[in-house]
Formats: sequence, C-alpha cells, structure tokens
Amino acid sequence: MRSFVDWVAEPGFHIARGWSLTEGLTGKGKYLLLPPMDRILGHCLTPKDNGKLPYSTLILGRIKKSGKSEDLAAIGAWYSDEAPEHSEMYYVANNEKQAVDRAFKNLQYHTEISGGRVLNTEIEFPNGTTAKCLPKVPRGVAGGQNDAVFFDELWGYTDERSMRMWTEMTLSPASRYPLRVIASYAGY
Repeated sequence: MRSFVDWVAEPGFHIARGWSLTEGLTGKGKYLLLPPMDRILGHCLTPKDNGKLPYSTLILGRIKKSGKSEDLAAIGAWYSDEAPEHSEMYYVANNEKQAVDRAFKNLQYHTEISGGRVLNTEIEFPNGTTAKCLPKVPRGVAGGQNDAVFFDELWGYTDERSMRMWTEMTLSPASRYPLRVIASYAGY
C-alpha cells in the first residue's frame, strides 16, 4: 500500500470543482494537499514497517468550508486504489442527500474519469471495491464488512439512532487496512 501523499502526487485525485485562496472557485482539476494537511495525512495514512496503517480512526476537525468533505473523497479514492480488491467502503451522513452531496459527489467524479461504475448511491471500482452512501438507518447496515467508513458532519449525531448507526459501522476485525475517518466541525 502506497502512502496517501505519494498517491496524491501520482496518479492523484480529480475533483469536479475546487477552491483556491488566490482565485476563489476553480474548475475541474486535481486535488491539492496543502500544509499542514500534507504532514498530518502523510503521517496518518502511511503504512508502518509492518504494512499496517498507524491509526484506524482519524478525526478531521476543522472550520466550516475548509475542504473536509473533499479530503474524505480523496482518502476514499486512495483507499479504493490501494486496499485489497473487493474492499467495502461506506460514506455515512445524517441523511442520504447529505451523504451523496458532500464527499461522495467528488468521489463519483473521480471514478467516472478513472473508469469505475457510478450509480446514484454506489460506486464500483475496477478492482471490485465498492463505496456506498448511507443515511443513518442502523437496521439497514447490520452485518457489513466495513473495511473503511467515512463519517461526514458527525456533529449531527446526537440521538439514539445515531449511536446505533455508529455501533453498526464498527470496523471489521478481518480487514487488512481498517480505516474510519470522521470529518466534522464543532456544530452548534
């Protein structure tokens, strides 16, 4: 498994729309990993000498509109390329619309360019890995092989159903590279 930073450098992650501090909203292009996130994600998503990732849970807590969902999409694309074939990834948010409209939308765009199969709430990558969008409905996800789970806007998880969803999305002990990434800001 290559490190995330090396993967971002080549082949990279393609985004449908980006943001530049000097130019504002930009068009289609490649994801840029800027400081300090290059060092942080470089450390967290580089396998150790034993081949394992140093952490199974990452929390990307930053201010609103700082690119957290874009980071989730890029990490998911990296995972789909670098993890074992037929891995299962899940993007979880407060509802299905939010799950699709945030990180998953950029992942869909990248996959279309890279040759995967894109459905409304599911992606099939060329190596058999899948990514699915999920609203917080715990009964519908019980028993999954959760290799990588991406939570977006976790600040909204405040009720019993949310806690059950978190529990159902526990990482599989059989996964070679278990990874849970949470992107959120403090909320209200």
